[in-house]
Amino acid sequence: MDKKNNAEIPDRPSDPNAVLSEFVPMWEPGSGKKFDGTFQPVPEVENIDDSSTVYLTLPKVIYAMTGSETRVYFHNLVFAYDKKSLNFETECEIGISNDSYWSVIPEESGVYSLKITAKDSAGRIVGTAETIVRAASAENGNDRNLVVMIVGDSIMGNGKIADFLLENVKKRGNENLRLMGSHSGNGAPLAIGKAAVEAYGGWCWDSFMTLWNPGEEYNKRTKFMKMENGNLVEAVQEYLDKYNQGYAPDIVIFSLGCNDVACANMGSIDSAIERSVENRNKLLSMFRKAMPETLFGIVLLAPPNGRDQAFEINYKGTIPRRQYLFNQFFYVRRTLKDLQNVPDCSIIPIYTGVDEFEDYPDDNAVHPNEIGQKRFALMLEMWLKNLKFSS
Repeated sequence: MDKKNNAEIPDRPSDPNAVLSEFVPMWEPGSGKKFDGTFQPVPEVENIDDSSTVYLTLPKVIYAMTGSETRVYFHNLVFAYDKKSLNFETECEIGISNDSYWSVIPEESGVYSLKITAKDSAGRIVGTAETIVRAASAENGNDRNLVVMIVGDSIMGNGKIADFLLENVKKRGNENLRLMGSHSGNGAPLAIGKAAVEAYGGWCWDSFMTLWNPGEEYNKRTKFMKMENGNLVEAVQEYLDKYNQGYAPDIVIFSLGCNDVACANMGSIDSAIERSVENRNKLLSMFRKAMPETLFGIVLLAPPNGRDQAFEINYKGTIPRRQYLFNQFFYVRRTLKDLQNVPDCSIIPIYTGVDEFEDYPDDNAVHPNEIGQKRFALMLEMWLKNLKFSS
C-alpha cells in the first residue's frame, strides 16, 4: 500500500504482518424473527442551501434513540475559514442548543423538524437548512435477526468501532445482531460473538475491486474478486459462501472516502471526488448484483481533528488540516446530493455528530480516540434502531 497517497499514518499503519485466519466460524442463526426491515421514506426537506455563502449542509435525516444523546455540531455543517464569526439558531420542539451544538435525549420515539439558520457577525443570515430528527426506541429491532457487514478503511479497520457497536446492542437487549467480515480488526481471527469487519488501512472504494498483491498478509488483496486466467473477476458470491454460508447480509455499511480525497489539493480535489464517485458506483453495482435485497448504509466522512499539530505530527506537511477539511466537507456534500434519494441507500450522517477535539487524540489527524470510537458506534446504532419492521 502506497502510504504517500492515503491517510494511514506513516509510522503507525495497521498491522501489515497479520495473516488472515483460514478458520471461519459456522454461525448459528439468531433466535429472533426473520429480518424484514426497511428504512423510512426520505423526507422532502431543503437540507442543502446552495445559495448559502457558507455552504450550509444538513442530511435529510438525523437519527436519535431514546435514552441516548444526539448532537449536531454547527461548525461541521458549514465551510468557512473563519467559523468563529458565525452564530447559529435552531428551531425544534425538542432539544436544546448552545454556541457549539444542538442536543437532544429523547424520552420517546417520534419524528421532529429541525431548522438551523447560520448568521454572520453582523447578524445577517448566510444560510438556512432543515432536517428531520427521527427518534426510535432503544428496543426497536431486538426481536429480529440482523446480519451487518462493515466495509471500510482504517477508521473501521482496527475493529474498535465494530466492537463498541456490538457491545451497545447487546447491552440494550439485542442478542440477534451479528457482524460479518473476514477479520475482527487488524487481521485478528474471527470468533463467535466477536466483531467482524471488512476494512483495511489505506483502502479506497476501488481497492475492493482492484487490489491484488502477492503475499499472505490479510490486507494484500480484495476478498470480493478472484483471479481467473490472469484477470480479476467478481467473486462476491464466493465471499458470501465463505463468510455467511452463502447468504447476503441484511445490511452493508460503507465507510470509505478518506483515502480517496485525503491527499488532494485545490487543483486536484474535483477530479479526486469524480474518481471516487465513479468507483463508488461501480462497487455498489457489483454488490447489488449479488445482494439485490440488501440495504446499503453510506457513512458520511467525518470531519478531522481540530488540531493542526495532529496533521503536522502525522503527515509532516504533506496533508494540511485546512485542505483536508475542505476535501472532507465537499465530499460530504457530493455524497449527499448523489445518494440521499436512492431507494436502497441510506445516509449515515456521522459528520454532524463528531466533536473535532473531544473525539480525537492530540496526535492523530483522522482516527478517533476511544471517546470518538464510542460516539461513532452510537451513531451507527441509532441509525440501525430507526429501521422499520413489519409486525
